[in-house]
Amino acid sequence: MAEAYPNATFTGFDVHEESLRQARENAKAAGVGDRVRFEVSAAKDFPGEDYDLVTCFDCLHDMGAPVGRLNQTLSTAMQRLVARGGYGFGFSSRLTGVAQSDVWTRISSWEGVNYELSPIIRMTHPKRFPRIADIPADGKSHFVSYLLFLGFIPIDAHRFGLRRLEAPHFFHECSSNLLMKTWSHHRTITVIEEGVEVRDECSFVARISGLGWLLQRVYSQVFRRRHRRLRKFFQR
Repeated sequence: MAEAYPNATFTGFDVHEESLRQARENAKAAGVGDRVRFEVSAAKDFPGEDYDLVTCFDCLHDMGAPVGRLNQTLSTAMQRLVARGGYGFGFSSRLTGVAQSDVWTRISSWEGVNYELSPIIRMTHPKRFPRIADIPADGKSHFVSYLLFLGFIPIDAHRFGLRRLEAPHFFHECSSNLLMKTWSHHRTITVIEEGVEVRDECSFVARISGLGWLLQRVYSQVFRRRHRRLRKFFQR
């Protein structure tokens, strides 16, 4: 991320000093050591505030009761740390015995997205972008996707854009809608020994002060259900 965004600074936290020492060496070797720092800290008490983006990588599966830990600790930390007025949450699923390319083909298609959201929500898209990978990853909004409750009742207009995309590894959506000034969704597919891990990290700023806490709870439930549907599809 530091290589991709040369005007940004980054801070990484972990409880393992040796891993952080290696991370500092890697950052220095990559030429970004002046903009990246690493500190020892646990998820429940790491310092800082007013970050523009908060993510968590390769940590949930090492925690006891990761879903509960995410809800009770990481989600609270993300809300505290994301820039004032912002909220964040994340989910992770391990899919055993499947290939990264197969998972990417599914989750980068609108059919796959709407399967995860169905039958509660359906997202529309223009014919010129039959897949998410067809959308230019230039940080601009390229179309309006209407969110349809139960598949036919319009409830929101989502101005869809991509900041970065690297198939079959990840995409980073940067959008806005009627309820949110900004919406950031980073979905990553990582190869692991038993298959792949799919991670979603999301953050947003609500348009109406005081509404963020409700949107955070609603969208967290939506993504929790998306991951259940995703696991159901690949592990059936």
